[in-house]
Amino acid sequence: MDTFLGAVVQAPVVEESMKSLGLALLLLRGRRFIAGPIDGVVYAALIAGGFAFTENILYLARGYSEMGGEAFATIFVLRGVMSPFCHPMFTAMTGIGLGVAIWRRWGRAGIVLGFLGGLACAIALHA
Repeated sequence: MDTFLGAVVQAPVVEESMKSLGLALLLLRGRRFIAGPIDGVVYAALIAGGFAFTENILYLARGYSEMGGEAFATIFVLRGVMSPFCHPMFTAMTGIGLGVAIWRRWGRAGIVLGFLGGLACAIALHA
């Protein structure tokens, strides 16, 4: 049960919140760089791509050190071949919500709601 909760509840909430925090910091420090949904998706995908790259290296190293080459190959196929764009796709939901709110000029409350709505979609997809 602990493994299930960690994979389906804890990991999506923590990972998507932390990746989206990078997007929020970009919004706070460089507001002029995000003008709409495409900008939100691009920045979110860049942040999430770096996260996925790092996470994949950690999974591959741990798999190889604990279980050998067969585990390495399995992890490589599952994470590197079959699902390399999952993390960018998840976090892009937050970028879309944020970008639409900025593009439509919904104001600060609308930006917060767009960000949180996109984050909720990202967490749901990740789960």
